[in-house]
Amino acid sequence: MSPEDPVQDSLQGTLILADPSLKEPTFFQSVLLLTEHSEEKGALGYILNRPIGKSVGELLTEEILPKAQRD
Repeated sequence: MSPEDPVQDSLQGTLILADPSLKEPTFFQSVLLLTEHSEEKGALGYILNRPIGKSVGELLTEEILPKAQRD
C-alpha cells in the first residue's frame, strides 16, 4: 500500500494490544476494544483491562458490535 492510498477498512470491533515498549501511563499494558473507527469520526474505544464497574456487554450496543461479530 502506498502513502497515497488511504486505508479503506474500518478497525471497528478489533482489539489492540499495547506494545510492551509503550511507557505512557494511560495505555501501558492495555488491551483496547475499538468501538468506532472512521475517517469522519476518528477512533473511540475502551480499555478492557482496567476496572470501570461495567461489563463489556453493558458497553456494547448492536450498532457498535453487531451480534454476528460477538458470537
